[in-house]
Amino acid sequence: MPPERAAQAEDALILLAEHLDHDLGGAVDIEWWRLSRLAPKAALRRRAAAVIWLWFTLITLAFAAYMYAHDIPDDITDDAWFTNGMTTIILLPLPLLLPHVQDSWWLLLLQSSLLMLVLGIVVARLLAATIRFRPRQAPVTAMAWTWRWRAVAFGIGSGLIVGILIGNAVGWFGGVVWGFGTGIVLWALSGWGVVPADLSAAVHAPALMEQDRRVFWRFVQVGSAAGAALGTLLGMVPGLLQAITYPPPYNTLNSADLLFPAGVGLGVALFFSPALALVVAFSRTAWGESALTRFYLARRRNGLRLPRDLMAFLTDAHEHRGVLRQIGPAYQFRHIDLQRRLANRPPPPGR
Repeated sequence: MPPERAAQAEDALILLAEHLDHDLGGAVDIEWWRLSRLAPKAALRRRAAAVIWLWFTLITLAFAAYMYAHDIPDDITDDAWFTNGMTTIILLPLPLLLPHVQDSWWLLLLQSSLLMLVLGIVVARLLAATIRFRPRQAPVTAMAWTWRWRAVAFGIGSGLIVGILIGNAVGWFGGVVWGFGTGIVLWALSGWGVVPADLSAAVHAPALMEQDRRVFWRFVQVGSAAGAALGTLLGMVPGLLQAITYPPPYNTLNSADLLFPAGVGLGVALFFSPALALVVAFSRTAWGESALTRFYLARRRNGLRLPRDLMAFLTDAHEHRGVLRQIGPAYQFRHIDLQRRLANRPPPPGR
């Protein structure tokens, strides 16, 4: 092993030994889902906010590029109402600045995008603050829907709030439809729980991490898809209400009345649903918190750092170096004296 890699491996082993002796009170099991004890929660939330903000950035820049490529607002056509609805809500400051467009359309688009990116930072930090990191939770193997009164109360409360707001704006029928739809979907989503892994039956740590990782992304996929469907359907409600409740000739339903608000609804969902799903995924699984921790520890803690690919390092230390042994889903130092000596080793001069 090259001297540089040997020094990095020594750093990682010292950090793991200190974690076992100092953070876990002399424990011997190196469990990847408990390494988050090494990272401050504030640091993990900052990194989670960065992940959420990255999504806001990607969706904002994608729609800004679309609007620039199609030379909107000079090229608005009747068959683009749905897309225009999405771009209007994702680039929220743009409609307010649009009357001032003269010859600097690209500059206005840039200003709107920058304002949305700043707003995204604020929203991402607020969402990250709601994440419930639980470093002692066991990894999970699957999603499972459970009947929970807290989820029911959350759905009813959210539905009432949305129903009252929409009802005051478009009438009681719209309030009932929006409130009922929002309440049902949020209740169903918040009712999703997880199946904890049976650690006594788990065999390999990499397989356990892979299962938990799949559940993490399944939460993101389900939440994003449900939000997109809900946003699109609820966006159509105002146009449908006009067709149902207004007398002729005001009960006409044209493409603009139906497609533009549907695009607005999908735009809101595209912006917020994946972000909310990430918050749920970070709160319900161990892999997300573990990934944030590994990125934090790769930047050094007390002069020490872990490799980004932690599982590959642990596997190599077990299978090829003989420093660690594997007991079920956990790793242990092969000799407890080595763990104690590394954990209490004085730092080298200059570190």
